[in-house]
Amino acid sequence: MILAKAPLRVSFFGGGSDIPTHFATWGGATISTAIDKYVYVAVMHTPHNHIKVSYSKQELVTHIDDIQNEIVRNALKFFGIKSNIEITSFADIPTIGNGLGGSSAFTCALVKALSAYLGFEYVNPYLIAKTACHIEIDLCGWKIGMQDQFASAFGGMNYIEYANELGNGRVDVKRLDSNAIENYMILIPTNVEHHAAKILDNINFEAKTFVI
Repeated sequence: MILAKAPLRVSFFGGGSDIPTHFATWGGATISTAIDKYVYVAVMHTPHNHIKVSYSKQELVTHIDDIQNEIVRNALKFFGIKSNIEITSFADIPTIGNGLGGSSAFTCALVKALSAYLGFEYVNPYLIAKTACHIEIDLCGWKIGMQDQFASAFGGMNYIEYANELGNGRVDVKRLDSNAIENYMILIPTNVEHHAAKILDNINFEAKTFVI
């Protein structure tokens, strides 16, 4: 069994400027910090000719296209894994709609786990983040930004800058000193859920207008 984890994050500034259609024209930057709450993904080979996925739901399928979880389905396709695998996900706290980047933390942990499953000895944080972005933005087709994936892959507190260099989204990550704020942060659960992809679907970042 292979077990990987990736941290949740708190975003402070710049949300929205990490959307590719925005920073392609205007550039962008965010400041965020990872926290000590994680999403875990366990991956193991199984002799059974199926794909079993356990998260808030449980799926058992024989064909990859029948997987309902978009991230898992597209990640397996990206890595060329078609069967004989079981994937289980769990977290330190409930992650659905909590605003802490849970979906991208799950994707980063899944990328780490599947990379190890295939025998890749070393995958750096930048490649993990870029792969997670590719899975969520390009393959799943979600209109989301890139800060969550980089925040989770790199950990710590970071200033992350986004630019469209030669048509290839370039991301620079600069580590910041978190000592000044880490003892003054309090996270209070509100039990209010929101889903970033649904909210961002109503925003045209290229034209900088809201669709009502």
